[in-house]
Amino acid sequence: MIFATNLAPMLNIVGLREYGIEIDIEEDGKTLEENAIKKALTIYNQTKQSVVADDSGLFIDYFEGWPGVYHIDLYQILQQANVTKLYWKKWPI
Repeated sequence: MIFATNLAPMLNIVGLREYGIEIDIEEDGKTLEENAIKKALTIYNQTKQSVVADDSGLFIDYFEGWPGVYHIDLYQILQQANVTKLYWKKWPI
């Protein structure tokens, strides 16, 4: 079974990189479910193995759930503006 994530080492599971899968799947669905299904089907079609996939978002109650499923768009905009570099310097994980 393949877990469709690049966070496998942190989760102690076998993920995409451990299977030698280097693929960037665009998360362009309108819901978390659509993105997870797209990831699972893409990896399954490539490997013909069982796949567990998920998607997550950033849901901020104060902003009525914004940016939600579109959090990656916000991240990319902030990254282009070098804001994320400042964030990770101050609060590294």
